[in-house]
Amino acid sequence: MACELFAAKHRTFAGTIIEVFWAVATCFFALLAWLVQNWFHLQLIISILGVLTVPLYWYVYNQLKTQDQ
Repeated sequence: MACELFAAKHRTFAGTIIEVFWAVATCFFALLAWLVQNWFHLQLIISILGVLTVPLYWYVYNQLKTQDQ
């Protein structure tokens, strides 16, 4: 769905960049799990990181709204 935010000529590049970030994040979380090793603390860290991305939805919504004007 994220690729739909880009113009048709940029979707291939955007999709590639999105997949690279996904792969790096997966490796980061594996490293984080290896370092923390306590499932409760690991879940807490992952949840906090997820909550920090919530304002991103409002930012993206406002950016899309201003592009339509």
